[in-house]
Amino acid sequence: MKKNLFILFAFLTLFSCQEDSDTPTPDVTSENKLTGDLKGQSLSVTGSSVQAVYFLDEGDEFGAAEVTAQLPNSERLTFFVDELKDGTITLIQSFPAVMGVNSSGLRSNSESARVQALPPSFVKFLSGTNSFFAISGKLVIKIDGNKLSLDWDITFKDKDGNTFTSKGAFEVQDFKKVTKPKSQISNPTTDLTIASLTPSYGKAGIEVSIKGTGFSALKDENTIKLNDLLVEATSASPTEIKLSIPENGEHGKFSVSVLGESVETEMFYYEPIISSISTDLAKVGDEVSIIGKHFDTDKSLLEVKMGEKVLVINSASLTSLKVVVPEGAVTGNVTVARKGKDAVEGPELQIEEKQETLGLPVEEIFEVIDGDISFEEVLSNANEFGAIWNIQIDAEKNVLYAVTASSLLSIDLTTNSVTKLAGTESEIYKNDLNVYNSLTLPLALYPKGNTLFGIKSGVFMIGGVQNGFKLNLSSNSVEMFGDHKITNGADPYGLFVGDNERIYMPEFVSPGPGYVFASYDKNFLNRKVLQEDAGNFVFLLAMSGNKYRYVSKRSIGDTKYFDGDGESVGDFISWKDQLLSIRADGASFTRLIGMDYRNSNIYAMAAASLDNANIGVTSYPKLNYTLGKQMNASGNFQKLGEFSIIQTFQFAGNTYYIRSGESAMKTFVVDKSGDAYILLQTPINPSTGEEVSPGSGGIYKVKL
Repeated sequence: MKKNLFILFAFLTLFSCQEDSDTPTPDVTSENKLTGDLKGQSLSVTGSSVQAVYFLDEGDEFGAAEVTAQLPNSERLTFFVDELKDGTITLIQSFPAVMGVNSSGLRSNSESARVQALPPSFVKFLSGTNSFFAISGKLVIKIDGNKLSLDWDITFKDKDGNTFTSKGAFEVQDFKKVTKPKSQISNPTTDLTIASLTPSYGKAGIEVSIKGTGFSALKDENTIKLNDLLVEATSASPTEIKLSIPENGEHGKFSVSVLGESVETEMFYYEPIISSISTDLAKVGDEVSIIGKHFDTDKSLLEVKMGEKVLVINSASLTSLKVVVPEGAVTGNVTVARKGKDAVEGPELQIEEKQETLGLPVEEIFEVIDGDISFEEVLSNANEFGAIWNIQIDAEKNVLYAVTASSLLSIDLTTNSVTKLAGTESEIYKNDLNVYNSLTLPLALYPKGNTLFGIKSGVFMIGGVQNGFKLNLSSNSVEMFGDHKITNGADPYGLFVGDNERIYMPEFVSPGPGYVFASYDKNFLNRKVLQEDAGNFVFLLAMSGNKYRYVSKRSIGDTKYFDGDGESVGDFISWKDQLLSIRADGASFTRLIGMDYRNSNIYAMAAASLDNANIGVTSYPKLNYTLGKQMNASGNFQKLGEFSIIQTFQFAGNTYYIRSGESAMKTFVVDKSGDAYILLQTPINPSTGEEVSPGSGGIYKVKL
């Protein structure tokens, strides 16, 4: 009986199941799935091939989601939504379109900027060795409980810049199943940085490599410039850009810009190119121009040689170098090098043999009477440019300026090499009668920075009204300025340019009070008279800043001075007592013939005749010269030494002595080491002004 009941129950159960066959069967499609197309290929993946991670921090209203679909052929499609909620997201390109498989990147050119923890929404397609980021498109999001649906229509670019598209949709049944804090978001953002530029020096046409991070593997997304010159990359990856150095570029930094952010490399320097030199024959001391490309405006970065001899660079630009042929140079090729790099060879320069000076040995010119002093020849008056009449010094540059009747010279006091700055073709010498003698030479000079200020002689300037000039020491270009002929004071001429760009000078006013002391602006305009009665002007000592000292009267017993600071001048002060210590022993009259200010000290040279002979400017007796120094421009002068000039010349059957301070010109200067330079001027016939003993005299260094 029991057996029959069991069979009946089983039958009823089976029948009941058959009666209830309209009940839904389990939904085998209710799992993660993704369908669509990409680059014209159909997509269809389900189940575990579609994975989602939800990122949420405590207290946040919305989380972020990353959904990754593993595609055939090891390709992968990743969607990241930074704020997951219903709605439409319009993608904005935030990353380079093409990156490497293990790199991607946004960037920041600020060293202090931190990459944001939460990246913007993006879609990334991984294929082979590249990661492609969607550059535009839309994502439509719908959330139903824990179910996430997303439709997409987006555009990518490939490495060649061609676009391809993708459309489709995915569903994730429980997108919150794997939840993590936002700190675990895998951020594809990378700083745009540059680690190296290799090489950073070379010729046009060479290939260089820029290594760093945050570049685009799509070449056109990297904007590269050398200074302002666009340069096209030959290849690009997320960490390296290669390019060819352009022919028409200049030294500078490469900038790399990606999606609006920019970074710069270190400097790239072109290898110099020498195309020509201004002459193929020169002598020691000559200035030679080297013409080419890719030099530098900073001459300290370059080195010019002939063999092992280094040439002094007077001035430099990107296309021209002006150099001085040094002592000991021999015929050979000129080379130019960026310091630390290999030299580039240029044309051959033949060196003329240096003409030996015709000046006498110093022991036949000078006789030391007292003190530890010695003499060296700098430039004899027997030089090719003619007798020297006037000198000035730029102590900081260790350069002496020398004026002849037809040439303005600069002398490098380290080598005694001579460079002609201007000649009769220059506005500095130009006059209406084309006559060049001791009356037409530049009168006063003052170096200030890269400019040599000066006043040319107004003699024979019949039609001209401008005799102030500025000589650019880099280009040797001359600018005449002023609105009238300036009559600089005599005995000797003086000029000072302050840091306030005012020009200070004595002037001789006739008819009128005689000597006045005046200032002008840097264009020789806006004249101001600072001292109406300046006495018999002798020296104008340039001190620091805007300070100067005006010295009047030559006789030590009458000498006085006033100090000035800009437009403010003081009263005259007697200098007699402080100068008495540099009188020559036994002399009844001692005449100041030279003064200079250096290193806070004042240096002086005086002359006296021990036999009471006339020591006026047109007399040539044997004189005793004394040298002295006033420490810190105060107190008594200290006598440093005493000497005589023993070189003689014959005139009208009589014997006379060469002398210093022959005429009303500057003949005494002091360098930054405290050594003096004196000019022994060639004697002239007082009646005709002609040289009596051509070649006698010159510039001599006195080591104190």
